Amino acid sequence: MQRVNSSDILRKPALLSSSDVLYIEDGRKHILKSVLLPIDLYETVREQIEAELYLRRNAKALDAKAYAEFSETEQVVEDLAL
Repeated sequence: MQRVNSSDILRKPALLSSSDVLYIEDGRKHILKSVLLPIDLYETVREQIEAELYLRRNAKALDAKAYAEFSETEQVVEDLAL
């Protein structure tokens, strides 16, 4: 795992093809902004990421209580599926 800032990527574009996980932080504020995953690791967690993105896009349809309840139910269903 390597922590870089956005200007490091502009200076060294080869960092984007790194086999390590890259934590990309804002150059001025030093706040973590993004995480860059190697493709083999992404393939492992892809379904979980896509499910979370779907939930975030549709969060307005669920209020906070319903979202929390759905998240708990989803976890139980995943545990039973394994």
